[in-house]
Amino acid sequence: MEEENKPSREALEYSIPLNMNLVLPTDVELPITKVVDNVYSQLSLEPHNTNKVKNNLKVLILNLADNYNMDKKLYTAIHLDEKKYIANRYNKCNVTKSLPKIIHALNKAEFIEFNKGHYFTKSKKITRIKPYYKLIKLIEEQGINPDLITHHSETETILCQKKEKVEGIKNKVKIPLYYDDTDETHSYRKLMVDYNNLLNRTHIDVYWQPKKGIIFGKNKRPVKINQNKKFMRRIFNDTDFETNGRFYGGFWQQLNSDWRGRIGINGNPVSEVDFSHLGISTLYDKFEKPKFKGDAYDLTSVGYSHNKYTMKELRPLLKYALMIMVNSDSKEQAIKGLRYKMNQDEDLPSEKEVPLEPLMDAFAKRHEAISEFFYKGMGGKQYRMDSEICAKIIAYFLYDIEIESKERFAMEISKRDILKINPNAKGIMFEDDKFNGAVTWDELFERYPKYYKGGVPVLTVHDSFIIDSSFEDVLRWQMEAQYKLEMGVKFNTAVPTKTEWKEAAKEKHMNTVGIDWDDRVFKTKEEVEKALEVKKRENPQLKETIEINVDNVAPQVRGEELEWDKNYQ
Repeated sequence: MEEENKPSREALEYSIPLNMNLVLPTDVELPITKVVDNVYSQLSLEPHNTNKVKNNLKVLILNLADNYNMDKKLYTAIHLDEKKYIANRYNKCNVTKSLPKIIHALNKAEFIEFNKGHYFTKSKKITRIKPYYKLIKLIEEQGINPDLITHHSETETILCQKKEKVEGIKNKVKIPLYYDDTDETHSYRKLMVDYNNLLNRTHIDVYWQPKKGIIFGKNKRPVKINQNKKFMRRIFNDTDFETNGRFYGGFWQQLNSDWRGRIGINGNPVSEVDFSHLGISTLYDKFEKPKFKGDAYDLTSVGYSHNKYTMKELRPLLKYALMIMVNSDSKEQAIKGLRYKMNQDEDLPSEKEVPLEPLMDAFAKRHEAISEFFYKGMGGKQYRMDSEICAKIIAYFLYDIEIESKERFAMEISKRDILKINPNAKGIMFEDDKFNGAVTWDELFERYPKYYKGGVPVLTVHDSFIIDSSFEDVLRWQMEAQYKLEMGVKFNTAVPTKTEWKEAAKEKHMNTVGIDWDDRVFKTKEEVEKALEVKKRENPQLKETIEINVDNVAPQVRGEELEWDKNYQ
């Protein structure tokens, strides 16, 4: 590549690291095998183990295809050091040390754009690669759908990693940590495996997406939304599992609250319930400090005011300030971190408008009781507390919640109607995967209990939770109960929560096709009538009152009709 044609530093920074756990489901794996064989036949390689090389090549091509599908400008960051590719819990596809040689061969055969890393004293970057159309064409010819690329079934879901400062690299680098399994880690992993399996069975989408994708704030590129971007992991920052432990991975965590309000779970609208000032409350309650009164983010009581912004308008900035003050090891580090956040987020005021040090000093004074925890790097321990609350909320909806069975209800209605006609009827003729013939009432009801347990997906954004709106009240109750149990506070202690954007989400979803509006969302007759009026007004061709449900709306989302949407409905 000629020097003048090299991509800019900014372009190369737009990258994600190689994922050594990507696969295609077995039933659609044949096309990628054909692509691998084709590419392999065109590579010049030293003597090697063919099966291992082809396996490495498959993982690499899946990464390139997946990243290209997310954004054609997205690079894959990859090490050329053979020592990086060893058998361990984070490498379930068994990528081996031949991978760097494969990359060089792909570059020589002009399948990839290759930008070699450098290791100077003051600057270190690993290699970036991106597929040329020559490779993409082979993938497209075989009909490979990148949206089906997923994680290996045994991909590690319990990660330990730490961030270290490396000379020559601006930001701290994440270093994987290796640990021995215990009963505790086995229990963590079981929850994550069951949770991911539930998410895999759940259709989660964002409605009313513009054709250019979801772009907000200072982001220049859209958030990728598809059904293989739901894989969740739990990440700790030490091998004793005493810091962090939060859940990461789902595409919804990349969305702002406005867009999260447009999520649909299995075609149903959602509610997002948020702990009010959780970050502050955990420090007060865990360390038994006298609790503040009023709004945690209102600094007027300590004499702070701003001539342009109200305290309500400064609230988002103060939330970030708290998080950074607790995470940082010094005040200087906190100021630097908050300054960076203000520069990145266009919704926050500038430092010129709101000087940081006076604001942070006022915040520390407002919360003097816990100020001893500021600038002490306490964030990891604080996150550990809220991650355990999160895990227990997920577990309740995954395993324990009892939901009335619609099948059982329908059968009880049928029994009632049959007995009206024939009071002596002992059962019915019934056919399913177990019965085929005459079945007694007792046998039928044993097969279909009145309640079934678990299986309700709840999405986490650390201290807030997104769920089908019909479960909002149950979610709120669980959040409050699990907080009290984890913090060890009395059960009459108030735990403030709030519903994020419920009314806004309802308004935005009013005309969204594929969304089932029923009495779980519209609580009153007046709300239903108002919704119907809106529907009629926007559809003047409809002469009669229509019922709003999933059966009489087109399965069309994202501005275009997609085959999988029709199949899903």
